[in-house]
Amino acid sequence: MHSGVAKKPNQVQINIANRQVIRKKLGAENIPSVNGFPFKSTDQLAEFLFEIDFIVGEKGGKHTQYQHDPTLFSSEHNAQNKIPWIVNLSYRKFLGIQ
Repeated sequence: MHSGVAKKPNQVQINIANRQVIRKKLGAENIPSVNGFPFKSTDQLAEFLFEIDFIVGEKGGKHTQYQHDPTLFSSEHNAQNKIPWIVNLSYRKFLGIQ
């Protein structure tokens, strides 16, 4: 039964989505630097999105921003795909995301 509530993506799902967008829209050779560093991986891009509060992690049932836990993205808990990530609520309406 589908409840109509979308599951929140974990790190693996974010990376797959980022890879698909990057390859389709930019092509690997056209990827600009990320936060002043040459592009290396989708993890690097996802961590940057966390640093600028475009995405937030869910920790203990609460949305956790970078300023409250800067190590959340690089944590072992996230490496085990136990942290759901969502687009920050302040961007959702503009992007048409529920």
